[in-house]
Amino acid sequence: MRVTQQVKLETRQTLLATAQGLFFSKGLDAVSTREIASAAGVGIGTLFNYFPTKEALAWAIAAAAFDKGRMTARDRIEQDAATQSSLSQDLFTLIACDIRALESVRILVPGLLDAGLGAWGAAEGEPGSIRVQRLADADALLVRHGHVEHSTPALLHLYWSLYLGVLAFWTKDTSPNQEDTWSLLDQGVRMFAGSIPSTVNAKERER
Repeated sequence: MRVTQQVKLETRQTLLATAQGLFFSKGLDAVSTREIASAAGVGIGTLFNYFPTKEALAWAIAAAAFDKGRMTARDRIEQDAATQSSLSQDLFTLIACDIRALESVRILVPGLLDAGLGAWGAAEGEPGSIRVQRLADADALLVRHGHVEHSTPALLHLYWSLYLGVLAFWTKDTSPNQEDTWSLLDQGVRMFAGSIPSTVNAKERER
């Protein structure tokens, strides 16, 4: 019997909802693909037709949060442009919006960091796309703040290390309202902005 597009969509949504429930209750590492398939009422082969790994399922669940974080950051940075925000302020916004958006899937983030997000090279699929987007956003901010000549792969690699480090710290932060994470992020973006070997904008020096 031919499987309709509607059935495919419903099966995919069932797999995502089932996986999310298991991931959130047990954690990504403690759940197997066979367990997900069984709980969703499908065969393991059917699951693999939609998602090749459980990490792919986790990425699909988290994708909307990453998209929301990026869109929110872009909107806020554009709004802050009228007040002549500094590079470090804009970078803080860029990362902070991701963290706030990822709060709903926080339990998945450590596994996602291990499943490709931490890669600098040509990671495939969702992790590669997220890395490319975040580096493009950081590059755009460097250009906006007059650091065109220093927007190099080496500098962007440094930014990516900062992004991943703050994200990893946040997943384990037990301070009230993640205050330690915000402090680390603030210090990190200031140090990053200060590391750029060019004449720093006056607004950066005044901070």
